Amino acid sequence: MSGARLPVAHGEPVTVPLPGELDIATAPGAGLDLAAVLWAGACVVIADLTRTTFCDGSGATMLASAHRAAIAAGAELRIASRPVRNVLWLTRLDVLLSVYPTLAAARAGLPPSMRP
Repeated sequence: MSGARLPVAHGEPVTVPLPGELDIATAPGAGLDLAAVLWAGACVVIADLTRTTFCDGSGATMLASAHRAAIAAGAELRIASRPVRNVLWLTRLDVLLSVYPTLAAARAGLPPSMRP
């Protein structure tokens, strides 16, 4: 794994930092990182895209797949990202995924009406 911290306590959010560019070259590895923390038993996984400045279709597809994997595992996937929100909006993934503007907001799990 590339920097994810495995769960210390059941229910504690686990943050998985994703690369600066999420594309055909990096999306498979990022997907494996997200899957690894789900397999380790995390209940809440935060995909940290706050430093990601580019996300193409393969990155968007990987995020949708990670969302489905989280649901199958009985877990929750949260996306922390302001930079790639437009891509998530254009692909309509913002409707499917729980997208937060900051990592702190994703960790807190604020409902949509309270997100900055």
